[in-house]
Amino acid sequence: MEALKEHLFAKYEMKDTNVERYLGMEIGRLDDGSMLLTQTKYITDLLRRHGMEDCHPVSTPMAEARLTKAPDTYKCDPEALAAYRTLIGELMHLMVQTRPDLAYSISRLAQFMSNPTEDHWKALKRILRYLQSTKDLGICYAKSPGNLTVSAWTDASWGEDPDDSRSTNGYVILMAGGPVAWKSQKQQCVALSSTEAEYIGQTMAATSTMWTRNLLKELQIKGAIPETATVIYADNQGAIKLANNPIFQKRSKHIAVKYHYTRDLIQQGEVQLEYKGTTDMIADGLTKPLGPTAFAKFVESLGLTHRIAPES
Repeated sequence: MEALKEHLFAKYEMKDTNVERYLGMEIGRLDDGSMLLTQTKYITDLLRRHGMEDCHPVSTPMAEARLTKAPDTYKCDPEALAAYRTLIGELMHLMVQTRPDLAYSISRLAQFMSNPTEDHWKALKRILRYLQSTKDLGICYAKSPGNLTVSAWTDASWGEDPDDSRSTNGYVILMAGGPVAWKSQKQQCVALSSTEAEYIGQTMAATSTMWTRNLLKELQIKGAIPETATVIYADNQGAIKLANNPIFQKRSKHIAVKYHYTRDLIQQGEVQLEYKGTTDMIADGLTKPLGPTAFAKFVESLGLTHRIAPES
């Protein structure tokens, strides 16, 4: 490391210090050795740019009402369309770095970027109102070496989209007390049952889990190299049994081959599926809107915290 530093110092103008900011992300170090990642300044600037710095805050980023596409006769104003797409992009930058709690709402509203209506605009501005009350919310990673075990959580909402009846799946991978990977995505095909929707979601979680396992092995971080199967928690007993049973059944023979990837990983000992009830399913908030109480539990389960990073 020291040799590399000397080589870089000889060629570039550099400082050797602890990083405090990176691409709009603030990196704080707490007294107990934990690390806190926030984007408070980015959110403050975002609210100011869109004239929402004094908006009334709300406790959830999305109401429980279901949104639908615009009627065929409706055409969004070009300026409003450009502004909608810009705001989606700005929120996406925030979500992929430190705010998994926004994953579902942004993923859902991004599906209307071709022709957003006034209802979509109101829903998008609601996210800004939610950010008003959660500017200092961020991911906290604990220093404890015994907390490096990787776990994955997956869930799916069957037929959640009222326009095309496709399901939404979401997953989150936790390590050191906080999320290191997360996603909320509408499935590419119509699932014929809740079991099939969950089964497809398990595959999406398994692929990301394997990427994480392989990265940890390559980095050779002491205490983080997975020596046993990574546990993926799911809340559908039928989908878990289908993944553990290599025998094709009449009700599952139509499922695309790629979604049987999880079966292969289970047989190789790379992952294992365990059941968690819906009330304890962390990924539930990545598949549908939640009410204030359930959403607060979801945020806490993700390992997000309102603690403010100390001043340097």
